[in-house]
Amino acid sequence: MLPDPDRPSLVAILRPGPHSEADEHTAMLHAEIERRRTHRAGFADLPVSEQVLEGVIAQAGAEAATLTAVHSPAAARTLAALTCAAQEIQSQDRRFSLEVMRWARPPGSTRADGVPAGAYPRETVPAEPHFAQRDYADGHAWGCDTDQGMGTSTGIVAVLTTPGDTRLEWVIAGQALQRALLHASAYGISAAFHTQALEMPLLREVIRQELCSGEHPQMIMRLGITPDEAPAVRRPLTETLEEDPTPRPRAPWAG
Repeated sequence: MLPDPDRPSLVAILRPGPHSEADEHTAMLHAEIERRRTHRAGFADLPVSEQVLEGVIAQAGAEAATLTAVHSPAAARTLAALTCAAQEIQSQDRRFSLEVMRWARPPGSTRADGVPAGAYPRETVPAEPHFAQRDYADGHAWGCDTDQGMGTSTGIVAVLTTPGDTRLEWVIAGQALQRALLHASAYGISAAFHTQALEMPLLREVIRQELCSGEHPQMIMRLGITPDEAPAVRRPLTETLEEDPTPRPRAPWAG
């Protein structure tokens, strides 16, 4: 990863190798790639088993990151309050709001990316503590009815952290998050993400010092069970992968 210091946007180089059969767990994770979807409301009032939660946490640990379930009600309320404060501040920034809206799909849209209009509730569903969601509709009457797969439970609050905050650790955090989410999805657990406070350096530093024992928070999320079975939105491979048939010389830093 990060093979060329002169190309900071180059995350990794992948080369095809000999075919090998995936083990059972890898095959299970692969099956969840198209099935996993982000939740943007409350969860059903159903418990997540400790065994499943421990498995999700272990998956993040296997990628050298730490996923911590926030069991302290006071800590969960603090994270919720900081999330709401950050959301209020960001909503006053028109350029920021327009960027969020750019990813919102109006009802009936045929776009293959973005957030569908039915992927969030039309009205806020009360939960305690309340974690603010992005305002994708921005005044439009978009969103689904609150009785369509939207519960009233906050779920399990969790924070993903890394020891440092280097570019490599950002990549590690992404790998850990994806592995944990796919594992959770295989056991019927969905995730809701709340990055608002992490996008504001001062609030992120408060979270790091006061709630993360000095580790760097990379993601705040809620985990829970939802009856929502709407299909996930995925762009086709042809729109995300370009094939260049021209042979290229091997770069000296490629090893």
